Amino acid sequence: SMLSQEVLNELNASGGASGSVPGSLIAVPANQSAPSGYELYQKGEPKELVWEEKAPVSVARYAYDGVEVLDGKIYFVGGRSGSTNYNLLESFDTNTMTWQTLAPMTIARAGVASAANDGKLYAIGGFVNSPVSSVEVYDVSTNSWTNGPSLPSVLNVSSSISFQGKIYLVGGHNGSSAVNQVLCLDPVS
Repeated sequence: SMLSQEVLNELNASGGASGSVPGSLIAVPANQSAPSGYELYQKGEPKELVWEEKAPVSVARYAYDGVEVLDGKIYFVGGRSGSTNYNLLESFDTNTMTWQTLAPMTIARAGVASAANDGKLYAIGGFVNSPVSSVEVYDVSTNSWTNGPSLPSVLNVSSSISFQGKIYLVGGHNGSSAVNQVLCLDPVS
């Protein structure tokens, strides 16, 4: 009943499988059997999708944009709970379902944006006592942080993404107002 009349007419005229390639997906009109080499699949009730709780992080805190995937692990950087900012870095191994605490950032920051690029994790901007422009770069291979290139101005609660070797930082807040900018960092240059 969901197919157009034109498609139904063609299926009815061809018996539903004329010229079809084995292993392909075809539509068969209602009340007709599947052609040789095919099985019927009837749409049923959708399965209910549910969230499943896994291992908790060491400290419950807001993530903002401080969660990133790098080398098959989930990284959670910084965060805030109540009036406390954190300099924590934790990684979650989906194979063992465990968190590991890694080297902390040099400053505790909330509202941090994170991006993964070329085996490194970038903690961008954020909020200490006010928004900051600093960037820290975590090297997975050495479990250590270094200073990265600062933002042109203070910024927190931005969103970031890596794309084609560059890191894009979108929006955010500068302490007094929302910002409608997109910044791009080329880690090579």
